[in-house]
Amino acid sequence: MAVLLSLLCLLSSAMAAIDRPEVVHRHDIAWNGTAFDPSQFQHSALTLGNGEFAFTADVTGLQSLNTSFSGKNGYPLNTLSNWGWHTTPFSRLYPNNPISPFDPTQWGGLNYSYYNATLGLHPPQPARTAPYQLHCPDLNDNDICNYLHNMPARANLGQLSFILPGATPPNPPGSACNITGTYCSDGSSPCSDPLTIIQSAPALFGCSYIANSRKAWHNRSLCYYANGTAFFTTSDLQTGHFVDTTCQQLTWLNTKNQHFNWRRVSSATTAGPLGPYRFIDVGDITSYSQRLDLWQGVLHSNFSLADVAVAVKTAVANNTDTVGVSYQTDSGLGLGVQLAFCTTTDGKQACVWGLDSLHTTIVLNSQPGRLDLHRQQDSDEYAVSCTYSSDSLQVIQTGPHAFVFTPVNRTSDASSLSASISCRFALVCCVGPKPATAPSLLVNAAVPNFDAIVSEATQMWEEFWQPPGAMVDMSGGFDADPRAFELERRTILSLYQLRAQEAGSIMPQESGLLYNSWTGKHHTEMRYWHQTWMPLWQRPELLARSDGWFVERLANATSHAAFQGYQGARWGKMLGENNHRVLNLHYWESPNDINPALVWHQPHIIWMSELQYLASPNPSEVLERMKDVVLATADFLASFPVYNTVTKRYDLGPPVRSSPEGNEDPLQVYNPAYELVQFNVTLDIANTWRERLGMGRKVEYDTIRMNLAELPLTSMPIGEVYNGNEACSPNLYTQGATNCQALANHPGVLGALGAMPGDRYNVDLSVMNNTLSEIIQHWGWDHCWGWDEPLAALTALRLGRNRDALNLILLNASTNTYGPTGINQPGKGGSQISAYFPGNGGTLLVVAAMANLTGRLAQGFPEPWSVQTEGFDVPY
Repeated sequence: MAVLLSLLCLLSSAMAAIDRPEVVHRHDIAWNGTAFDPSQFQHSALTLGNGEFAFTADVTGLQSLNTSFSGKNGYPLNTLSNWGWHTTPFSRLYPNNPISPFDPTQWGGLNYSYYNATLGLHPPQPARTAPYQLHCPDLNDNDICNYLHNMPARANLGQLSFILPGATPPNPPGSACNITGTYCSDGSSPCSDPLTIIQSAPALFGCSYIANSRKAWHNRSLCYYANGTAFFTTSDLQTGHFVDTTCQQLTWLNTKNQHFNWRRVSSATTAGPLGPYRFIDVGDITSYSQRLDLWQGVLHSNFSLADVAVAVKTAVANNTDTVGVSYQTDSGLGLGVQLAFCTTTDGKQACVWGLDSLHTTIVLNSQPGRLDLHRQQDSDEYAVSCTYSSDSLQVIQTGPHAFVFTPVNRTSDASSLSASISCRFALVCCVGPKPATAPSLLVNAAVPNFDAIVSEATQMWEEFWQPPGAMVDMSGGFDADPRAFELERRTILSLYQLRAQEAGSIMPQESGLLYNSWTGKHHTEMRYWHQTWMPLWQRPELLARSDGWFVERLANATSHAAFQGYQGARWGKMLGENNHRVLNLHYWESPNDINPALVWHQPHIIWMSELQYLASPNPSEVLERMKDVVLATADFLASFPVYNTVTKRYDLGPPVRSSPEGNEDPLQVYNPAYELVQFNVTLDIANTWRERLGMGRKVEYDTIRMNLAELPLTSMPIGEVYNGNEACSPNLYTQGATNCQALANHPGVLGALGAMPGDRYNVDLSVMNNTLSEIIQHWGWDHCWGWDEPLAALTALRLGRNRDALNLILLNASTNTYGPTGINQPGKGGSQISAYFPGNGGTLLVVAAMANLTGRLAQGFPEPWSVQTEGFDVPY
């Protein structure tokens, strides 16, 4: 009886609903301390977002410590969106090059010469060729190659920072003097080419001066900082320095490393402040405490400035791209909030300060409690509308692109200041097929106040964490194995980060909405690793959001395929969102010798649509919405293989580049193992979709997939293993191999089983078992990327090697590092990429696969962990 009661109690405990708030809250991100040292928090910036728009904040709850969170010091403090893009004119980036990257008489309007690649290894004669964007610098002007590779680029929408009254410029501190006046190179008067500096307007950044000389500088915008450093705001940045505290002598170094010296010849006026405000410096912060409430998506920040307490709450709305902040402090502190705008040029950074002349900020409306702005850089436009507490704040413009919400009354007593600000960002023109919106229509558009923003955020996040979404509780293993807590931490924080930054209307970029990697472009092949977790975690509606990108751009993809002589729709690989004012093409491929030859991203669209169909409460809606995309993609998959007249099979390539990408010549590589399985699986799925639609199976799909080349094999001491591709010689496991990157980068060969149900499509499990063992033992895990450990773990799970799966997903490798905010930081042997969300998505795939092995009581996890799972009903 005692045994029976014990079993009943165990079953009752196992079947109890997971306490979801408890699971989520135990991973709230929190820290506190006295003096704030950014070097100890290199990646501690926290991102709030709704999947389409994100705001990244520092320890103040805003973006106040910008110079401490940049470059190698940590994540930049950006405000990014899926619609905020910029295409810098070619003539600005390459002013000495008269060529244009655009030609309306050529396909897609691109001024581009293509490489005509022969299709197939032993093709039927006459052999067919197709135009590929390979060997770009050999066939095109190198500037055009670089331009098409980098543009369009994602752009920062604006920065909200706390500021204090004072004359000290932002960085670095020092003693300001007045630099206006006239200078001569020899110090005498009159001089042949006097340099005059005037102040145009007060500005927080000090970029409020105009320098003019007859020979060199003609009304050039000049920035000046209190330590004496000055620089021009144009793209050919030149830097000078006033060598004395009275600004009597100026030395200058230009981009050609030429030195110039001037001495003042006109009397200086009385020294004055550069502006009425200054940024907060890390040294001002005497204590701090911050917590991100994951359950509600609200950031709570408390800090002291010279021992004066400041309490801040920050949130992002769900229904609009609006960020809100509420703060309380002593009114005597004079704490205000600055809204300022930067620009982007080559796209490598989403935000570049000081280039005031390259963009415009126009005040459309300013009245107590409301500010409406129109922002424009070249052909790209958006609007910013802010509402604020008019009883406690007023707005003043401090520069061409800077506005300060400053306290109405600043008193020296201990009276309190309580204020809130909400700023909504909205596209004016023009991304993809979206038409322009008149800026005037946005002036009267509602902006949610701070309480409404918090309410929206709370509702969004609570709905996300609750059923029907899946959930996992690993607390039963915390005492038995410390890895249980770490895996649960990575899981919950990955769910948060990917919902906040990657659940929007387009495919995510590698670093989400945190900062620009690859100029902010999204990589179509990585959508699998960013978003496949969504239907497996019973959140298919999130995946459906980016489906619209494929529906809207189907004509672009079918045109691309037809231009190359293929059927159906061929999707680009590395893409940005183009402004149709620049070119009537929704996107263009970024040319190099990798992107145009990849094909492993094509099957993802079909595979992920099928998972969404299986997870959706309304599968017929998914079928109807995605049928054209799925079937057009399948038509391309069926037309891509080339019949080999020697083997009597269908080959993939050449030209082709396999998923690992490295050390491959696309004109020699053929039959990559992973892609062969992908084509087989997804052509079968496409025929299933045709049956669901009442169209019947397409014979061509089955003929091609059932007659694809066999997966490439090679022999090792362990036995037969799968090779990366048929041109990989001698094999993937021998250093110095050609046409594959041996024992490093992505172990893509494992995708034939780990990323696809290859056991049902000609994958020999004994051979794959040997392959996995060889890779576990010899792979250079410190020289790969964050989705590679998850891929290996998924393969282990399908082979029943659950212990190996756990060891792989928690492998102690630099590429498998997850920082304090839960973001994968792959390192990659010294690489500077510090946020790589495919690793986070891969972690969620592994946890879903582990949970789905046996259902509610997941035995994919170690039995002593007693893991509870809910909602994992979609088979992986």
